[in-house]
Amino acid sequence: MKTSTYVIAALFLGCFPLAAQNSTERDPFVRTAVTEGSSTKATPVFASICYETFSLDLAEAAALYRQKLSDGKLYAELTARVAKSKAKQEGFAVVRTKSGQRANLESISEFQYPTEFERPSPAASGTPTHPVAPVTPSAFETRNLGFALEVEATVGEDDQTVDLRLSPQTVTLVDRVPGAQGNSPTERPVFETQRVTTSLTLISGQPRLACTPSRPPASKVDADSANRVWFSFVTADIIPVIKE
Repeated sequence: MKTSTYVIAALFLGCFPLAAQNSTERDPFVRTAVTEGSSTKATPVFASICYETFSLDLAEAAALYRQKLSDGKLYAELTARVAKSKAKQEGFAVVRTKSGQRANLESISEFQYPTEFERPSPAASGTPTHPVAPVTPSAFETRNLGFALEVEATVGEDDQTVDLRLSPQTVTLVDRVPGAQGNSPTERPVFETQRVTTSLTLISGQPRLACTPSRPPASKVDADSANRVWFSFVTADIIPVIKE
């Protein structure tokens, strides 16, 4: 009788290490959703980023900003002035991206121009009756003209906030300055650039002032550029991925 009791007790106690091992340890070669980096949310989401620019007379812009309105009220005031033709909407762009992924939007044309030139060989130096041969472009650069927007949006765990990295840029060809290489006429392009790189934390659906990327004060595109201020707003919307 005692022997049977000892055997049962040993078997009973031997179960505890196995049960404990099964409850606390995991096979390291079996991947879970967390180790793979995939989202554990029941409904996946992505971010929709809207970037808008408005311009306003310098004095009016300064007076409006000194009112210390909230970004939402400042945005509403500017859109109301646009409707009354008292302000101008300069740009509007939307780009959507998965959380944590970088996205680029471009509306550009490529402009290529020479930066180095080769002089003609001595044999082609010319005579009084034969003009000097022109120089030949030997190296070029390419500049993108237009608007480009780069964003990286990370949706917060609360599905209400978005951490946003933002880099909008506008490049305009404004002039071609004449020059010369030897006896050959050349041109040098002149560009105007409006650019900012910044990081923001946004609440879904609420517009926020991002920057004032105004034109250069002596802009050749806008003769009144020194008297106008551009306001740029960004709105991030968190969009659930659902079947409609």
